[in-house]
Amino acid sequence: MEAAVQMNTRLERSIKTGGDAVLSQCGYSPSQAVRALWTYLCDHQDVPPFMKEAEASGMDAIRQRKLSLIHDSAGLAIKTARQCGYTGPDNNLLAGKTPHELRDVMYDDMLGEMEARCVYPESR
Repeated sequence: MEAAVQMNTRLERSIKTGGDAVLSQCGYSPSQAVRALWTYLCDHQDVPPFMKEAEASGMDAIRQRKLSLIHDSAGLAIKTARQCGYTGPDNNLLAGKTPHELRDVMYDDMLGEMEARCVYPESR
């Protein structure tokens, strides 16, 4: 038999208590649950499906947070540009556009406004 190793992990007390209660009701100890998970990992060379679902859900939350930050940043950039005289479209353009596309539209509009204010010497 191979030598055993000990693992230590930290959990919030409520998660530990709740998890222990469920395992006990199902006839398992925490050690048996960890052994079962590690056996699954070795046998399948992948995490169990429930972990992938949780990861996907977490990634969706991260994606939503980033989109919110992008929207807020676009609004701040346009507000700042307006203080400098920009009169082009507002952040309603964000719908369906990437941050880079929105930036390019704003810069193109600003450049057009600057060029319109410039007085060029007549060509000779």
